[in-house]
Amino acid sequence: MFKSKSLPSLPELDLDLDELKTFVSKTLEVMLISREETIYPIRKYDLMLAFTWEKNCIEGSIFQLSRFQSSKNSSSYILNAPLFVEKRDFYREAKSIVFIDTEKVSGLTKQNLLAFQTICKLIDIFDIEATSSNRYKCIWKED
Repeated sequence: MFKSKSLPSLPELDLDLDELKTFVSKTLEVMLISREETIYPIRKYDLMLAFTWEKNCIEGSIFQLSRFQSSKNSSSYILNAPLFVEKRDFYREAKSIVFIDTEKVSGLTKQNLLAFQTICKLIDIFDIEATSSNRYKCIWKED
C-alpha cells in the first residue's frame, strides 16, 4: 500500500492534474447534492470513480472501467470489487479506512497507474465547504 504526502510528479506522462481534480470534485459534489451513490467514468484512464455518503462517512472507490459491470437493481459494490476504497469521517474526526487491491492495480498501464495514484491522493486530501443550503464545494488541502 502507498500513502504519499504529495501528489505524484506528472510531467513524465501526459496526465492533467486539473482534469483529475475536476473529475473527483464533480463526482463528489453531485453525490453530496443527491445523497445517492454517484459513479462517473474517466475513460481516458480506464477508471471509474464512485462516492457514497452514509451517516458521517464518505466513501470514495475506484474501479477499473473495462471490468466494471453495472446493474439497475444493485449497488456497484455487489457486482464489482474496487481497486481502492477510502472511507473517512465527513468532519475528519476519525482516521480513514483504506483498502487497495494491489494485485489488480499492478496490472494497470503506467499512465493509468499514475492517474489511479493521483486520484487516490485526491480522495485523501479533499475537504468539503458548504456554500449554501444543499450546495457543496470540493476544496483541496495538503496534509
